[in-house]
Amino acid sequence: MYGGDSDGVELILHYYHELWSELLECQDEYLKIRDLAYIKEGCGSAGFSNHFKQKFSEATEEDSIQYVVKQWKMISATLNVPIDLNAISKQLNMTKP
Repeated sequence: MYGGDSDGVELILHYYHELWSELLECQDEYLKIRDLAYIKEGCGSAGFSNHFKQKFSEATEEDSIQYVVKQWKMISATLNVPIDLNAISKQLNMTKP
C-alpha cells in the first residue's frame, strides 16, 4: 500500500488534491469541499486518519486506510479530480499476499 499506513495514505491523497487544485487554480473550492468533509465527519483539526483512530480505537489499520480512502474518494468526486480508481484497485489487488 502506498503511504505505508493510514496517515501516509492521507498525506499522499491530501497532497495530490492540493497540487491538482493549485494547477487548476481552484484552491478555494478544494479547501471549501475538504473543510466541509472534515466538518461532516467531525474531524476537527485531526484529519480523517487520526479522527477515525480516535473514534474507533479497536479498528485495524486496514479499516482506517479504507475510511481515509473513502473520504478522499468523495472529495475527488465532488471536485471531479481525475483518478483512475479501476487501475488503482487492480494494482492494490496485485500487491495483496
